[in-house]
Amino acid sequence: MIKAVILGVIQGLTEFLPVSSSGHLVIAEKFLGMHSQSIVLEVFLHMGTLLAVIVYFYRDILRIRKDWEYLKSIGIVVLITGVLGVLGKGFFSSLFQNPSGVMLALMINGLVLLTTRHKNGTEKSISAPQAVLIGLAQALAIAPGISRSGSTIAAMLHLKIDREEAFRFSFIMSIPLILGAFLLELKDITSYTELALPEVAVGVVCAFVSGLIALKLLKAFLVQQKFYLFGYYCLAVGAVLLGFNQLFQ
Repeated sequence: MIKAVILGVIQGLTEFLPVSSSGHLVIAEKFLGMHSQSIVLEVFLHMGTLLAVIVYFYRDILRIRKDWEYLKSIGIVVLITGVLGVLGKGFFSSLFQNPSGVMLALMINGLVLLTTRHKNGTEKSISAPQAVLIGLAQALAIAPGISRSGSTIAAMLHLKIDREEAFRFSFIMSIPLILGAFLLELKDITSYTELALPEVAVGVVCAFVSGLIALKLLKAFLVQQKFYLFGYYCLAVGAVLLGFNQLFQ
């Protein structure tokens, strides 16, 4: 149960903060000793974070439901991410078996975040060409250690998109992706019965609550132009854990 709480909180915080939820889960599982049994929990943790996004952005979701240009941009990003994710599924899956590679990727993620320090924009809409670039940035984040929110928001800041719009677009477009990933992974958990329903439920609730907290925190960092500070965290954690992992291999 304690492990479910820990993984739920990690998922909720790191899914939205630009520090890579998949990378942190791989690292947490390595040090917590959770292996195949965590697959069930990981799949359902995405439902907790999906609910957090829907609750946090429900007014924006209602507002853009008939904005076809906005929906088209989301569609382009989702299509590119989905196609590249399917084509590279075997490659990306293999990366989850290499904790050292995940830690290196986390450090690369940190460097990307640091490049956003002085980036500001005023554009309030996402064009089709910009959506293509955002989709490519998001596809890279399928690799554990690279943050989805970090890579997409960084891309938008470099494309001169307004900070609050970058925040909003990054998470609203994640809704179909999280739902799609959940449905695809759901078929793979039929043979995993080690985790009891209460553990899954507790993990989902923890992911939901910590996800809401993370969204509020990230928006504050973006508005205050402190988004880049997460880069130092990624560099520090990646370097320390990489050294620790190498020392005890």
